[in-house]
Amino acid sequence: MKKSIFVFSILAVFFITACGRDPIPFRKGEKWGFCNEKKEIVIPLKYDYARPFREGLALVVMQNPHIRIGYIDTSGREAVPPQYEEADSFTGGLAPVKKDGRWGIIDKTGHIVVPLQYDKVGKVAEGMAVVAAAGTFGFYTENGRLVVPLRYEQADSFSEGLAPVILNNMWGYIDKDGREVSGFIYQFADSFAEGLAMVRQGEKNGFVDPKGAIVIPMKYQWAYSFSEGLAAIEMQDAWGFVDKTGREVVPPKYASVRSFTEGLAAVELNGKHGYIDQTGRVVIQLQYDQAGSFNEGLAAAGQGGPIGFIDHTGRVVIPFKYEGAGIFASGLAPVIAGGKAGYVDKNNIEYWEN
Repeated sequence: MKKSIFVFSILAVFFITACGRDPIPFRKGEKWGFCNEKKEIVIPLKYDYARPFREGLALVVMQNPHIRIGYIDTSGREAVPPQYEEADSFTGGLAPVKKDGRWGIIDKTGHIVVPLQYDKVGKVAEGMAVVAAAGTFGFYTENGRLVVPLRYEQADSFSEGLAPVILNNMWGYIDKDGREVSGFIYQFADSFAEGLAMVRQGEKNGFVDPKGAIVIPMKYQWAYSFSEGLAAIEMQDAWGFVDKTGREVVPPKYASVRSFTEGLAAVELNGKHGYIDQTGRVVIQLQYDQAGSFNEGLAAAGQGGPIGFIDHTGRVVIPFKYEGAGIFASGLAPVIAGGKAGYVDKNNIEYWEN
């Protein structure tokens, strides 16, 4: 859907969770630590925020008075002492961090892989990380080698071996060696997904293959990337879905849609949201005021304000009682309750005490 449906604090974008055996982030009052599944504290409540574990480390925040971010292991040992102003969770053994106003990338030991000298850095994707300085963009490898010099006006992450970049105000694609594999002929170019990428020429959008051949003609107002074999497309202010041949599987008729996940897509019509399957059949009636994508069998949805979680049949698994909610990952979902962040599991166990 075009607009966000959940109001959520900035810290609550830290949604990525760990496996069930890892300690679980637990908040008591204003302090965070970690507990086990019985809610017994196993890492002391001394942080001002904590994310779930990912790749064996959890991001933790201390504020006294300035924000300092670091990483702990499952024993509570500070693997990377809190020192960064901003940071993200580890992906592929690497994490972007910011110190003294400059971004770089570290490994799990805290070793600096990409120097802290950039205005922006992205997460490592397919072994490559986008960096930016003074309005120009380039790419580092995961080994810390600058392989694509900073010469582009914008760049997105690599996907399926190619990255969209801007040169002279037009979009094109480069490969991991920095070779420009397409002309800079697009007003917009999205990342590749399932073998195709959405691009814009003139006032219309379509899809191209990695060689630049037009597979689905430029005729749409807008479109989303392919997911589970279908892509959302907009025509005359109405949304539907096409397959990879361009066939309209779901004719445009909805006010907004989300991409398919777990075989279902959230759709909106006449101010109400529900879910369709990949044939276009409505499987969960359009009855919600907001509806998110499914992940791990559940989706956030709300009626009349509060948000909870439903399953693939529309059964309410976690009651509509939160002010904000994210997606489930490894059995936990972030929520906002009483203006404060916390985590809930699929059994509706809430990991906090006010």
